[in-house]
Amino acid sequence: PMVVSQTGQGFLLKWGRDEEYESDELGVRYMVRAGYDPRGQIEVMKILRDSMEGGSRPPEWLSTHPYPENRIANLEAHIEKHYAATQNNPEYGEFASRYRERFLDPLKK
Repeated sequence: PMVVSQTGQGFLLKWGRDEEYESDELGVRYMVRAGYDPRGQIEVMKILRDSMEGGSRPPEWLSTHPYPENRIANLEAHIEKHYAATQNNPEYGEFASRYRERFLDPLKK
């Protein structure tokens, strides 16, 4: 019974991590539709990563959320594959300072 319980828990945790990756990718889609540079989401993950530095954390397979480093890598690959046209595009650049002021700067406080 204990093995079955632990296996089931491991399956559910992986499912939770997969859902987090999916939500990251949906967030990118919404950012692009709103006219924001989707790389802003990577900046959020960097803030998360930096806030965890020095602390202990469980192995990723025991966590409900992927490590920020892995989320960053997934986001970079997703943006490159699906939203490369938004990169270095002045249309999205105009939203960068507004995004930083409204969303990123408050997270750093």
